[in-house]
Amino acid sequence: MKSVESANRSTDPFGSTSVHKELPRLAEHEATTLMVIWNVASGPCKKWKKVDMHLHQFNITHNKGEEIFGEKVVIFYEKKFGLCPYYKDYKSNQPVNGGLPQ
Repeated sequence: MKSVESANRSTDPFGSTSVHKELPRLAEHEATTLMVIWNVASGPCKKWKKVDMHLHQFNITHNKGEEIFGEKVVIFYEKKFGLCPYYKDYKSNQPVNGGLPQ
């Protein structure tokens, strides 16, 4: 007969073994209230190391090709703003393109 611990032991997709307890399932509407956004350049991992994060399988929002700059997720970096208004070097007396809109 298996012990409770060995019965609940499983191997995840990465080959790690863990002991877990069964959690109650959420109702369909409860399971979709959390939005996860992925802004990691994991595309090269898939291309060069054959590591697929399967983001679409978990409904994780990500850019095409899992690139860091894309059509769904954008982070504004001071040196790469383009025409967006901002303040140079975070100084309020040096607005660029009108400074940040209020």
